[in-house]
Amino acid sequence: MSKISSQKDNYNKIADLYHQHYGDEYSQKYRTEFIYNRLFKNFPLKDCCVLDAMSGSGESIEFFLQSGAKPVSLDIAIMELKSLKSKYPSVDVICSSIIDVGIKSEEFDAVVLIGGLHHVHPFTNEAMREIYRLLKPKGRVFLFEPHSGSIADIFRKIWYRFDKYFVENERSIDVNKLIKDFSKLFDFEKPKYHGNVGYIFVFSSMILRMPMKMKKFYSNFFLRLESLLSIFESKLVSIYVLLEATKK
Repeated sequence: MSKISSQKDNYNKIADLYHQHYGDEYSQKYRTEFIYNRLFKNFPLKDCCVLDAMSGSGESIEFFLQSGAKPVSLDIAIMELKSLKSKYPSVDVICSSIIDVGIKSEEFDAVVLIGGLHHVHPFTNEAMREIYRLLKPKGRVFLFEPHSGSIADIFRKIWYRFDKYFVENERSIDVNKLIKDFSKLFDFEKPKYHGNVGYIFVFSSMILRMPMKMKKFYSNFFLRLESLLSIFESKLVSIYVLLEATKK
């Protein structure tokens, strides 16, 4: 589990910087329009007990609260959770790995991972089995992840090797393999592939080392452009996958 420990150390180190870039006004606009509105389009969250798995500093918590959900935040990095608790003191948090959460089974109506599953390679299957255990019967898992088999993934693999913000075990998700491996445990919806310039310049501003002072000047343009370019999105040219599954 040394690879998981490396992730914990990394995110404890960059917690403040991460929240600056992924929790700012424009990244939240991206999340709402291109992630939440698509991922939860057919799933009302009101009164649902939701595990915000690998939650970071709580960038998704406000959305869950406004949707009427009852979120619980899980993250392996204590510095991320301390930041979350300072903003949302009433939200329960669990400092643990998604591989072994350490609570009883069938606790949640939904488990949500916003860019988290690709951090646990080579323990992706262990994480999915733990998610299955945590879900109530007919509970849902929602994933937003970089996926393999795209043009973007070619560049991502190179970037992962040299960027200090990433740990060596990170891998994009092989969607077809994931569905095949867990088809006996989950009923999967058709994968939806999205993400282009807005994802790169707005949502991923930390990775590009974009100064926060500049972000406000260009973000609205790239958010509008992403909407226009979405008609061309496919598995090959898109950056991420949205995947939903129901526990059998």
